[in-house]
Amino acid sequence: MFIDRQKELITLQEFWDSDSAELCIVYGRRGIGKTTLLYEFSRDKKTVFLVIPEGEWKTISQSIVKQLGEKEFVKFDSFEYFLEYVLSKSSQKTLVVLDEFQRISAALPGATSILQYFWDLKFSKSKIKLVLSGSSIGMMKKETIFYGAPLYGRSSKIIHLKPFDYLNFREFFQKHGITDEHKILMFYSIFGGTPSHLKFIHPQHSLEENLKKILTPEHYLVHEPIYILAQETRAVNRYLAILLAIANGKQTPNDIANSVGIKTCLLYTSPSPRDLSTSRM
Repeated sequence: MFIDRQKELITLQEFWDSDSAELCIVYGRRGIGKTTLLYEFSRDKKTVFLVIPEGEWKTISQSIVKQLGEKEFVKFDSFEYFLEYVLSKSSQKTLVVLDEFQRISAALPGATSILQYFWDLKFSKSKIKLVLSGSSIGMMKKETIFYGAPLYGRSSKIIHLKPFDYLNFREFFQKHGITDEHKILMFYSIFGGTPSHLKFIHPQHSLEENLKKILTPEHYLVHEPIYILAQETRAVNRYLAILLAIANGKQTPNDIANSVGIKTCLLYTSPSPRDLSTSRM
């Protein structure tokens, strides 16, 4: 079920409609709907859509070959070979989506600089519409958006995909025949607007029945905060301890720091290498 995202679809259509090669950056936390949005947009277009897996370049390149439907003997021994392949397939206007691009950067620290070289000298003269999508917000900004990033200034569109607002959330319930505004508002106050959370909601059931199914140690949503912190921070234990202190009623920086067992000033600084050695999970 695809809901709203009309503003983003209009932005992507503008990106597609121009005759020149363009680069678009799409980023946002996991489960926010980036892949769904890009699949919806790519339906009626010539598209190379690649979902990048976790792993080293060898694992990534093997997955790319399979997704492209190429023969087993086709190999991309380097990122440069892959980019040359993409260029060779783009004699006509082509949408190229690299979903979870940050995984390539993690496997190949120089990948974004290589892409910058290809973009400046080759891709920019082609008919490629390149979309780099990623869930690691910090890495995506560092590699593609911030001043000093290899791809800084190359993108014509930057989409920061955010959670649904109440009206979007309401649309989900209405499509299931639920129009009770009080019920919808109660669900929204608990579940928020993260699209991936909607699949856990049974609109026909009460809020209490939904929560009973979700608040179990085995449920994904119980573990999701840790997954998100692990992706975006270097010291998961410290941030979990801070969140726990706040959940237990600690409100001032001094009370939170005392509960966590750190100096108050450290609440505003990144963990040191020494902190990291004792805080990884």
